[in-house]
Amino acid sequence: MKSNREAFEYFDEGQKGYLTSHELKCCVLYLTGTKLSKISARRLREVKKEFGFQDLTKAVESQKKEDQATEIFNALDINQQGYLTFEDFSTLCDTHAKHMKTELRETIFKEVDANEDGIVTLRDIQKIVKSSQ
Repeated sequence: MKSNREAFEYFDEGQKGYLTSHELKCCVLYLTGTKLSKISARRLREVKKEFGFQDLTKAVESQKKEDQATEIFNALDINQQGYLTFEDFSTLCDTHAKHMKTELRETIFKEVDANEDGIVTLRDIQKIVKSSQ
């Protein structure tokens, strides 16, 4: 039972046609293997208390995007610092994209560094992944 529909029906205690916040979190955990982020869970609770099948589908897709962003960030953060400086990014480019010009490296880094603080964090990568899909 790994389809969204089957999971929705399984976690819909009492067959009321919707999931409570707790049921939704359990269902997403079941389907993705990861808990909803605190930010996502808080946003959901602020919006409503009853969640239909479409809400579950959106939550699962959002969670998958966050997981993808985490994988990308972990691959880039080879020093496991929790952030990436331009120097770190440039070193990665030297190893994997030797012919990339400095100007292009700077442009890419600045675009990913959404808050322009000089470092790229997991949150920056999450924003890029979510906006690209």
